[in-house]
Amino acid sequence: MKKLYHAVLNLAGHPHAFKLLCFVSFIESSFFPIPVYPLLIAMCIQNPKKSLYYSLGTAAASVCGALLGYSIGYYFWEATQGFFFTYVFSKEFFDMAAGHYQQNTFLALFLGSLTPIPFKVFTITGGAMHVPILPFFLGALCGRSPRFLVIGLLFFFKGESIKYWIEKHFTTFMCVVSAVLIAAILAYKFILHG
Repeated sequence: MKKLYHAVLNLAGHPHAFKLLCFVSFIESSFFPIPVYPLLIAMCIQNPKKSLYYSLGTAAASVCGALLGYSIGYYFWEATQGFFFTYVFSKEFFDMAAGHYQQNTFLALFLGSLTPIPFKVFTITGGAMHVPILPFFLGALCGRSPRFLVIGLLFFFKGESIKYWIEKHFTTFMCVVSAVLIAAILAYKFILHG
């Protein structure tokens, strides 16, 4: 894991790293399987003073990517669903997201944005179900932005100390991240299912 951590840190120092960050964030919202967080965190570690800039760019690209995912679902779902069910996400995830959309478009996307469940499930499902675009967009904006801005704010105000702590306690850091992800999944299920 530490080798991967240092490899991502090296990538974060590339002159075009910010463009890559935004591009990965954009496509991760619709079809790309690798999350954007490792690169965002690595870039914030490299340059904490620009962490807000990085996180805002990541959030903006993610919301734009959500519109791409919506378009894929809206216009091409019949032709592409076999590909998505085989390589990107399961039919069970799709059916779960569809059920939440039937209750409330904004809430489904907002809560879906805050969980570890792949965001692309919600963006493509929203398009496939032809949900209204305005609450869809607002749900993506209000849900995705805090996820990235929290990272940016942490590194902007506590950058060097967080970098030192991560490097010294990398295993602990990964355990904390895993625990937060599990808690988020449980909270999501509790909120939507009581």
